[in-house]
Amino acid sequence: MTEPAREGGKCVTGRKGAGRFTLTAHGRQAHSGVRPQDGRSAIREMARQILDIEALTDHDLGVTTNVGLINGGTGVNVVPGECVAEVDLRVPTRNWLLSILTKF
Repeated sequence: MTEPAREGGKCVTGRKGAGRFTLTAHGRQAHSGVRPQDGRSAIREMARQILDIEALTDHDLGVTTNVGLINGGTGVNVVPGECVAEVDLRVPTRNWLLSILTKF
């Protein structure tokens, strides 16, 4: 199957490498109205990790990241004990992929 031309009718001559990752952050579930101090938010930790992941994006070098799905918590009144995120990573070369993976 052929691929549509790029902007200006340019021919596609290469592809980026792609990686898909599922990340899981674990916290400590607690009732947010009774003893929130006993909890450790998995969503808060995942938010920190997402910022680190997105900081890897470098459009000039052809490195892109996207956290496309995130899910966590069991209720609005519960400090979340688990959070799961799905990440799409695109890199120009295998060496870029290997160098990025060493950061995690």
